Amino acid sequence: MQTAKKLSFQVAAIWLLAIVLFTGCTKEYVNTPDSGNTPPPPSGNKKLSKIEYDGGSYESIQYNTNGTVSKITNHIDYGSGTPDHTIYSFMYTGTVLSEVRGDDGITFKYTYANQKVVKTEIYAAGGNLVAYYEYSYTNGKLFRTDGHTRLGGSTTIKLSFRYENEYFNNGNLKKMTIYYRDPSTGLLEKSSEYVLIDYDAKRNTTALFENNPYLPMETFIPNNPLSEQHYDMNGMLEATVTHVYTYDADGNPLTRKTTTKYTGLPDEIENTRFYY
Repeated sequence: MQTAKKLSFQVAAIWLLAIVLFTGCTKEYVNTPDSGNTPPPPSGNKKLSKIEYDGGSYESIQYNTNGTVSKITNHIDYGSGTPDHTIYSFMYTGTVLSEVRGDDGITFKYTYANQKVVKTEIYAAGGNLVAYYEYSYTNGKLFRTDGHTRLGGSTTIKLSFRYENEYFNNGNLKKMTIYYRDPSTGLLEKSSEYVLIDYDAKRNTTALFENNPYLPMETFIPNNPLSEQHYDMNGMLEATVTHVYTYDADGNPLTRKTTTKYTGLPDEIENTRFYY
């Protein structure tokens, strides 16, 4: 599910976890990617209840008594004009998520194999299929996402983009490579790469919700990323991103300050707050 900072549930949006990564403050030590450290288990059964961004945008999460997500509220404040405010309700077959229904009429339907989501279908208000994602796994980790959408006003749903993931030995994401379909050739062409440099040793509580679309049962990254590098299609460095965290007594992130540096441009700074 895409965060409130971005347009909710845009079909071709890139995952926030690959766009936004981090450098920690108040951390006990830096967890080198292949050190084998794993995040501590949740303490006190705390669950993330809200992600709040500068400018008034936020995402809030509600849970059922069995711990599954019941609702997510996505509020996007543009600074002027009317904010977007959408509530997504979660439908289950037993404890397995089958559908997410937005009060804007959009519905997401999930297909599983071997306890993994292998397909997410996206239906517009009125019930027309407008896009779908297909997921491939290697050693239990999400390796590839193929996004099928309608491009350029076409009524035909086609493979439009692909994300390919590489991981460190401890399960943390190492690199994501993005491909987009060239409409003139119909071929997927490399667009960019996001390379994760290092992580802290704290438990990540946010990546599941900072994802488009929401993927139940998927552990994207065990720890909180500290820094990343963005490269263009030719392998040229475009930006470096670092994140500074504060944590509660149980090691859960409370705040995240993200600094993005582009060559020759002022730094971009974004502050995020987390509630449990």
